[in-house]
Amino acid sequence: MRDLGPMLLSAIFLLCGCSGGGGSSGASASQFCGGSGVSSDPYLICNEQQLQLISQFSSSNFRLSNDIALSSNWQPINTFSGIFDGNNKVISGISFTLPTSGSAFGISTNFIGGFVNSNNGTLKNLNVTFTINGSGRWITGGVVGNNNTSGILSNISVNGSLSLSGTGNWYGAIAGENLGSISNCLSQGTVSTTGQQTGGVVGYNTGTVSNCTSEVSVSSSGAQTGGIIGANIGTLTNSNATGDVSSSGQGTGGIVGWNSGGGNITKAVFSGTLSASGMYIGGVVGFNAATISKSSSSVSINASGVDSVGGIAGTSSGTILTSFSTGNIAGNNYVGGLVGFNSGTIANAYSSGNISGTSYPGGLVGSNTSQTSGWLSNCYSTGAVTGTNSGGLIGFNSYAVSASFWDSQASGVASSNGGVGKTTTQMKSMATFTGWDFVNIWTMATSSGYPGLR
Repeated sequence: MRDLGPMLLSAIFLLCGCSGGGGSSGASASQFCGGSGVSSDPYLICNEQQLQLISQFSSSNFRLSNDIALSSNWQPINTFSGIFDGNNKVISGISFTLPTSGSAFGISTNFIGGFVNSNNGTLKNLNVTFTINGSGRWITGGVVGNNNTSGILSNISVNGSLSLSGTGNWYGAIAGENLGSISNCLSQGTVSTTGQQTGGVVGYNTGTVSNCTSEVSVSSSGAQTGGIIGANIGTLTNSNATGDVSSSGQGTGGIVGWNSGGGNITKAVFSGTLSASGMYIGGVVGFNAATISKSSSSVSINASGVDSVGGIAGTSSGTILTSFSTGNIAGNNYVGGLVGFNSGTIANAYSSGNISGTSYPGGLVGSNTSQTSGWLSNCYSTGAVTGTNSGGLIGFNSYAVSASFWDSQASGVASSNGGVGKTTTQMKSMATFTGWDFVNIWTMATSSGYPGLR
């Protein structure tokens, strides 16, 4: 008589999705709910045991069949190079504490992620909740530690708490480090570290981040802290942040803490509160040495005793184009509605917030100075300016300013180190802004009556 035992056992595994254990010993494709692991027929995952088995089939393709609440036994997948489709389901309960010495999870790695430590594949349509505490010795993210150059994170939503202490760098609610692509993401919760390069989405970015929203409250005692990215030398587009950002290190921004190298920020919007005790505080970027365009902030900054504070950038040696700020800003020396200390290029930009500084506050720029740059054109400001050596448009200036204006009535300041003062009525007349492009860049069709950016 034929022995049907093995056939019956395999059938049971296929029907119930049971797992024979989390280790590699004896792992087989029959332990998933279905599928063959190819892109047209991914393995189906129904429970935590099957989710853990991805480590043994890390270059295959998977699809989550239902929400999964993880137990305390969860261990992140070390490396992944396949395709994981979360099917808009939720993986909840990722929770662990990283040790202050030794290895994490018994493996040698520089990266720790709530779901995957190092990603070379595609993670998409996934919702994750997490709590990660402990040592900041690893590059750490709520979903992945490292999203490598071939890594793709798409349509990812997270809500969690990342709280790490000790010396280290590169922490984010979604990824610690991004060399690949992150798009259509939402991050919520809190990120708190004592290390450097901390962001509401990514700690350190050399890849691309697009169409992302951060509602994370971000705080750090280290340098380079941002509502979306801590340090950026990659590309950020069409993204916004609304959480509060605080830091005691240098370089704090509502969107990015430090933007340098090939960093390119386009269509970024921040609405929230910044609180910092280190230099270089900006509504969009703390320190900018690259490019910011078509970006804005509605920011409240109260940074008494701190130098280089601005509505878009605290300090900029790069380029700022077609951007504006509407928030009220207070600081120490070199405080500006748009930029605190500028040695780069600013064109087609404005500020309408009230500015207060100890010395050299300006409606648009606190200090515009450089031997070779510090060029400002087609700009204006309207907010009140108070402080010693204040300027309606610029507090201190030693370089070129052209076709730029401030409202001498609304600002309460009759003079400026650069620019031309105009009455409120004149500032609301297109005739004042001779040479400005009101076809492609500017418009007078605004509720305030002042020029607005298209």
